Amino acid sequence: MPDRRPGPGRVGICLAGAAPVYTRRIVYSPAVMAAFDIYQFEDRLTELLAAYEKLQARHRELENRHQALREQTSQRLRSLAERLKALEAEAEAEVSDS
Repeated sequence: MPDRRPGPGRVGICLAGAAPVYTRRIVYSPAVMAAFDIYQFEDRLTELLAAYEKLQARHRELENRHQALREQTSQRLRSLAERLKALEAEAEAEVSDS
């Protein structure tokens, strides 16, 4: 009869009470633990943290650039609106002089 208990990477269902509870049970054998290199894990974790910090800094740079572009665009739109109002006022003045 096959073993139906959850093993490494398999999802199992435990019927506790009325509602099923889904669990994940991971079992590490001595062979797996012997192959686990803590120093390699620490190096990889350090690399990931450095990459995260780099991405975080880049994100802040992009946010700042975006804010600067928004302010620049807003200023250009205000200048354009002022120019249009000046042109309309000039056109109205020419019409009323005629």
